[in-house]
Amino acid sequence: METLGEPIVNVTSRYSSVDLNGVRMMGLNNIELITDRPLDINLREISEVKKRYPRHSVIVSLMVKSRRQAVA
Repeated sequence: METLGEPIVNVTSRYSSVDLNGVRMMGLNNIELITDRPLDINLREISEVKKRYPRHSVIVSLMVKSRRQAVA
């Protein structure tokens, strides 16, 4: 899952390789700051995944401003 947030800014992928014990490129990293897909689509898909797999954890990364809001 990619990081979710609004506004969508700086979605350039940053790829890097991981070397281990002299083995060149034993793995890859894909570091993206934020998804380029609309938040409502991502939230809908997260909900669908949780419905299909209710006993599994869903971990979501958010990049949003921190605001304290009262819930009525």
